[in-house]
Parts: sequence; C-alpha cells; structure tokens
Amino acid sequence: MIVRVLAVLIASSLGPGSAQAAQVRLLCAGALKGPMQSLIPEFEGRTGHNVELAFDIINAIAERIRAGEGFDLAIETPRQWDALAAEGNLAQRKTRPQASRP
Repeated sequence: MIVRVLAVLIASSLGPGSAQAAQVRLLCAGALKGPMQSLIPEFEGRTGHNVELAFDIINAIAERIRAGEGFDLAIETPRQWDALAAEGNLAQRKTRPQASRP
C-alpha cells in the first residue's frame, strides 16, 4: 500500500507523458529515512524510476526550497508548505488524504 502511495506521489510529480524511466529528486525529512530507504528500492524496481533522496530537517528543507534548490517532490509539514506557497516558492497546497491507518 505505501509503495503504491509513493508511486502515485512521484508519478504525479513527473507530469503527463512520463512513461520513460525518470530521475526523481526527493527532499525528505530525516525522520523518514528508515522507511524511505526500505520503500524506495521496491518502488524503483517496480517502476524503473531512479529516486535520489536528500534527507534534512523540515526547516532546512524549507530553506533549501527558498534558496532555489531543484527537486521533483518535497515532503513538508502543512505549515511550512503554506508559508512556502505564500512566498511563491511552491504551489498552493491541495489537501487530499494519500494514506491512512485504521
């Protein structure tokens, strides 16, 4: 299930017509390092996409985005995302649950 969610998130960041394998740059909170290092190889094997992971703390990810660092997908808190969007650094957040636990 989580690999599917990750696949949907990354595929949506690639845009239409991205049938070929892609290099995907993911800015991700260090707290998710363990799960991502487990999930990404499975995702890469299923899709052929290569994911470059860049781990950092949430505030540092926001600063990297503000500084213009390139990325395809960023995992941020809602508050940081809204602040970055208000500054024009990210698109406005659209809230839609991607996964949930019972």
